[in-house]
Amino acid sequence: MQRKQILAAGLAALTLTWSQAGLAQQVDTNNDASVAAMLARLAEQKQAWLDAAQADTGAPIAAHVAVPAKPLRKGSKGPEIAMLCNALEARGFVRCATKQDTVDAALASRIAAAQRFYGLAADGMADSQLYNALALSAAERAARIDALITEWEGIRAKAREMGADKYLVVNVPAFEVKAVANDNLALASRAIVGRPERQTPLGMINIRAIKFNPDWTPPATVLKRDIYPNLANGGDWIRAHGLVLVDRAGKAVEWEGLSADDIRNAGYHFVQPASERAALGLLKFETDSSENIYLHDTNERNLFARATRARSSGCIRVERWRELAAWMNGTEVGSIDRKVSTRKTFFEATPKVPVFIIYQLADVNDGRVVFYPDIYQRSPENSNKKALVAQR
Repeated sequence: MQRKQILAAGLAALTLTWSQAGLAQQVDTNNDASVAAMLARLAEQKQAWLDAAQADTGAPIAAHVAVPAKPLRKGSKGPEIAMLCNALEARGFVRCATKQDTVDAALASRIAAAQRFYGLAADGMADSQLYNALALSAAERAARIDALITEWEGIRAKAREMGADKYLVVNVPAFEVKAVANDNLALASRAIVGRPERQTPLGMINIRAIKFNPDWTPPATVLKRDIYPNLANGGDWIRAHGLVLVDRAGKAVEWEGLSADDIRNAGYHFVQPASERAALGLLKFETDSSENIYLHDTNERNLFARATRARSSGCIRVERWRELAAWMNGTEVGSIDRKVSTRKTFFEATPKVPVFIIYQLADVNDGRVVFYPDIYQRSPENSNKKALVAQR
C-alpha cells in the first residue's frame, strides 16, 4: 500500500472514532455536553493530526485546482471533473476512471466517501467545503484545532472572571451559535453572518433584552450603501423592503423627491414596521454593541439550508431563535410563541448574557471536527493559496 493510502486509512479511522464518540447527540437542549469533554476530544484530534503530519514524510503531493463556480454533482460534466479526480487521488482516495469527464454514480460515491472522511455532510456533491478540506495538510489541521482550543480556554476564563453562568459563542466561519450554561453545551444553532464586504465584527458584546415583533431601523451601512443611492434610482429597493420615512415625532412623511442630505438635515429616519416579512423576523436580541450588532430572527429562513451563510450586513441571524430566547429566560418555547403571537412590539429585559464572536477555521459540528473556508481571507496560509486544492 502506498504511503498516502496508509495515511488516508489511518486518518479515516481517526475520523470514525471521533464520530462514534457521540458528541453530536449531546449538543442539544435536552442532553448537555461538558465543554471540558469537548476540549479533551479536540486535544486528542490535534495530536492525531500531528502524528499524521510526522508520518507523512514523503515528497509533497501537488494537486492544484481552481474551485468550480458551481458545485459538482451527479450528472455534472466538464474538464473540472478530471481536476477533481486528480485532487481526490492525490489525497489517497480511490482513483477515478480514465479520462473521467462526468460525475457518475461511482464518482458521486467517491465524493461522499471523501466528505465523510473530512467530517462533512456526505451528499456526494463537491462544493467549496470539500475543496477547502482537500487543501489542508495534517499540520494545518492540527494548528487550526489548537487555535480553537486556545480560543475556548480564553472564553471560559473570561466567563469565570465575569461570573457569567451563561454565554454564547458565535464562530463566524462555522456559521454557528453555541449556548453554554454552567460549562455545558446547551444549544447549537445555525447562523447567518456578515458577508465579506460587510463583515461581522469580532469581540464580546452583551445581550440585555429581547424585543418581540421588532421593527427595524436600518443601520448606517445600509443607509449608505443601499437606501440613499436608491433614492436617486426610483426607490424600488425602498418600496420592496416596505420602508417608511418618519420625522422626529414618529409621523410618516413622504420620501419621494428627497435627497440623502434632505433626510439628514430634517432629522428624518427610515423604519421597517414589524411583521414576519420584516428584516428582523419575529424576535431580536438587543445588545450593547457600539457597532449596532445584534442577533435576530430573519425573513429569509431558507438561507439556513445553505452550506455557506455569509449573507447579512453584519448582524447575526439565528435559526433556533425561539429555543435560544426560551433558554435565556429560563422558560418554555411555548411562552416565547405566545408573546410573539400578540403581534405587539415590546421589550423584555433578560439577565446579561455575554456573546463571544470569534473567527476560528475549525469547529465541532454534529460531533465531528469540521474545517471551514476562510470566508474573510484572514488565515495566513490563504495568502499563498488562491487555488484551494494545494500541495500537502
